[in-house]
Amino acid sequence: MDARVLAGHLARAGVTEAFAAYEAERLPVLTRLQHSTRRRGPEVVIDLAHERAPGGFSDVREVFPGTELEDISGGFARLGGFDPNAVNTTMPPGAATGVRAHR
Repeated sequence: MDARVLAGHLARAGVTEAFAAYEAERLPVLTRLQHSTRRRGPEVVIDLAHERAPGGFSDVREVFPGTELEDISGGFARLGGFDPNAVNTTMPPGAATGVRAHR
């Protein structure tokens, strides 16, 4: 996602202006992501697994029922703006269209 945003800004402006625009766009997102990580972000999965199955487990579905694990990781990806939907649909203004990220 960062590369896509930076490329879009570089396509429209000089290097100095592009980096400034990139920072203005991505810094708030990355700051939120950093704060989330400090509040335990994806490591919550490790802690939950330890709490729920202190003796270990053989299948992660024993510890995380349904879509809980996907919901945790998906929420973190959305917060950082790097979930597949955001990566595949977010294009900075003026960037080339029709380019899709791989999953």
